[in-house]
Amino acid sequence: TSTIRGFKSKAGKKFDACVAFSRDESGKVTGLKFDFENVEQQKLKDAVCPLCGGEIVKTSFGYGCANYNREDAEHSCRFSINNNIAGVKISDAVAKKLLSEKKTEKLEGFLAKSGAKFNAALKLTDDGQVVFDFPDRPAPTETNLACPRCSAHKLKKSQWYYECECGFKIGHTVAQVLISEETMQELFASGKTKEKISGFVSKAGKSFDAYLKYTDEKIQFDFEHSDGTSSDQSAQAQSMPWLDAAPGAESTPPAPPQDTEPASDEYWASLMAGAEMALTDE
Repeated sequence: TSTIRGFKSKAGKKFDACVAFSRDESGKVTGLKFDFENVEQQKLKDAVCPLCGGEIVKTSFGYGCANYNREDAEHSCRFSINNNIAGVKISDAVAKKLLSEKKTEKLEGFLAKSGAKFNAALKLTDDGQVVFDFPDRPAPTETNLACPRCSAHKLKKSQWYYECECGFKIGHTVAQVLISEETMQELFASGKTKEKISGFVSKAGKSFDAYLKYTDEKIQFDFEHSDGTSSDQSAQAQSMPWLDAAPGAESTPPAPPQDTEPASDEYWASLMAGAEMALTDE
């Protein structure tokens, strides 16, 4: 048959397939089987590739140019749009708007690596990259925190960081918990928190409480804090699956992506692996 769409697997997942006869060694028809080799990719109507003008097809990962050739990937068009960007599912309507107008309306519910949610529009660059667009960046606000690096300036609180004009920068949200100025002051002064902080959320979505410590301009979880927990219990806690999401809980990110960073799930692969603040320093 030609491609039939909308089959459902035992797990309830939809798939497309052709149907063909099953035959035994003698050529006798014994039944029907799915044929996946001749499945025609579903096209996104009224949409063209911004790079080569080819048709846009729907794939398992999202949307891509029909002129892509797996056998000659280097010399074929590799334009694509992920169907899930930072936790937000990209619908056909959003993909079409992005392709036709080069920008979407503001979308809600993006998830930063720290677990913090944010809203942003998506835009398409001239070289075919999908990036976040923040038209309304809040201005940094003054704090009473002295910069622990230079001691000459007060830190400012931006959308994602406590930062100083000397270049010091540290994320103010750790595993979905906003770290207050008072707690930051305690970390800078003594290197650790005296009390546990509650409400952290692991990669698996489970809540947990933990102490924090500050070393080498990074905030980390302190699971060995002296609170009556034995070293064996501490070791066991650190090996628990729900803690795998926060190895070190480093809150100082690597060089953050700028406006040209692709807004793809590849960038968010380490979601909440530590407490890195996501995206940019907007």
